[in-house]
Amino acid sequence: MKKIWKLLLAFSIVLASMTAVSTVSAAVLDTLTFSIEQDYGKSQEVLKLINKERKKRGLNALTMDKTLTKYAITRAAELCVVVPWRSPHKRPNGSLSRSYGTVVYECCQERKDVGDLVSAEQVVDAYMSSPPHKAGILLASARSVGISFVSANDGLYGHYVLEFSNHQAKSKERSKKKKTMNVKVKSLRKYLPKKAFFLEARETYSVTEKKHGIFICPFVETTENIGKYAVSPKDFTYKSNNKAIATISKSGTIKPVAPGKCTFTVTLKTNPKMKKKVSYTVTETDVERYGG
Repeated sequence: MKKIWKLLLAFSIVLASMTAVSTVSAAVLDTLTFSIEQDYGKSQEVLKLINKERKKRGLNALTMDKTLTKYAITRAAELCVVVPWRSPHKRPNGSLSRSYGTVVYECCQERKDVGDLVSAEQVVDAYMSSPPHKAGILLASARSVGISFVSANDGLYGHYVLEFSNHQAKSKERSKKKKTMNVKVKSLRKYLPKKAFFLEARETYSVTEKKHGIFICPFVETTENIGKYAVSPKDFTYKSNNKAIATISKSGTIKPVAPGKCTFTVTLKTNPKMKKKVSYTVTETDVERYGG
């Protein structure tokens, strides 16, 4: 039984029978707000594709549940904080995904950059080529599912999450639109040390602002040393040390004024002690493209 348990964890599967961890005092939690874009249209495409796979095998079609989808969206935002490999479905606040109640199976797929796994077909193909994720999609007892298809932090990162339940859907999710929303995530400090965020200033495309430009991109670095995870730029305040070279907006958008080097001070709103500086050299091309 222990071998099966370890195997399931290794393949990133969570079962409802998993034992929840001890309750954690709210005093040791930090809250981050993530700005994400949920694509309900692609979520609906994923639903059709997984139901097609289920139909091939004589299984009942699943209904996309509105509440389960909210859970899936929150899980996607949480995965932008930390993906703990040793316990893949442990949430940043220390609890397991089963804390959602009716969830009996969870499938997650990380999108590492804007061009990676952008279609519903690619996501479902990736799931179906992975035995444990395929098992979730073909779970015979499942009756409803929540599906998130999100981009986080101006499209730098995203996660696709499926939450399966053996209960019938109480409220059907019918939306096919894209929606930008803020999701609050409570994170243990062991995953979010006081000074464990770093910055990049770079030219990129902003999903939330719908344009190309030069942006400050803040990230959280976890103590598990598993990479960098995006947080919302709007959770920070920004200050330029030389407005004659470049100014900066409340959302971290850099506006070049003249060629030269500029340093920006970035401070986390919820904890002013979390303060760092990032430098950027403005070029004549930057001024031509994004100045004025």
